[in-house]
Amino acid sequence: MIKVPSWRIHKKWSKRLCGFYSEEIDRLIDGSQHDAGRYDEEVFVEQIEYVASKYGEKGVECYLLHHLLDELKNKLVSMKSRYNEIDIEHVERSLNWLKPEPMRKIRKYDEVWNSLIQKLKPELREVINDIISEKGFKKGQAVAIINKWVSLLVSYVLENLPPCVLVGSVDKAIINSRVTKSIWEYIRSQKEDVTPENLAIFIRKCIADYISEKGLYKEELCPGECKPKHWDEEKWEQFLKSLKIPCPKIK
Repeated sequence: MIKVPSWRIHKKWSKRLCGFYSEEIDRLIDGSQHDAGRYDEEVFVEQIEYVASKYGEKGVECYLLHHLLDELKNKLVSMKSRYNEIDIEHVERSLNWLKPEPMRKIRKYDEVWNSLIQKLKPELREVINDIISEKGFKKGQAVAIINKWVSLLVSYVLENLPPCVLVGSVDKAIINSRVTKSIWEYIRSQKEDVTPENLAIFIRKCIADYISEKGLYKEELCPGECKPKHWDEEKWEQFLKSLKIPCPKIK
């Protein structure tokens, strides 16, 4: 997986931009629910309200800055991998799009976020240099290529789920994050070469496990005939079996 900026960078820029730093906030974000606050509204609200109650607005700034720097690194890795260069002006125009997804719904901390962006812009070149100078950045470029392939395959599987499997936008984000993390654990655990076919099977299993865990299959919604036109019957049945969906067509 792409490694996020080191806590050394988070500490440096939190002190400079927020006038405050707490390692507890870094641990909170990078802990057991790693980065979940960026896409899970419940986790985001729980974490940021805890930070606000304990550290006040400076803590909230520090919390949002951590997410901002993580997303900034992802963008830089993607840009460098795709274009082999970094367009600082484009990055600056894109900063506001790096906000945690839950903020787009609750709109409670927009003023703090906007203020943070304005503080960051004059320092952007140095921030970028700090991020790309870290040891893991070049490795991250190679990892980004695999992560993109995994993301495309996950999207393909999700788009072809039958209508009796209800997968919402939050589910999709969690699935993509969970599959990506699991894929790298799987790759590292294999002594032999990992083939695209093995990875595809593994991805379907990860998705099936999530569907089962969350109870997303609704038998009453099963239309019976749900096969996409471009799938033949045998492959469609294999696909459903791989997802462990108790569809009447494969019983």
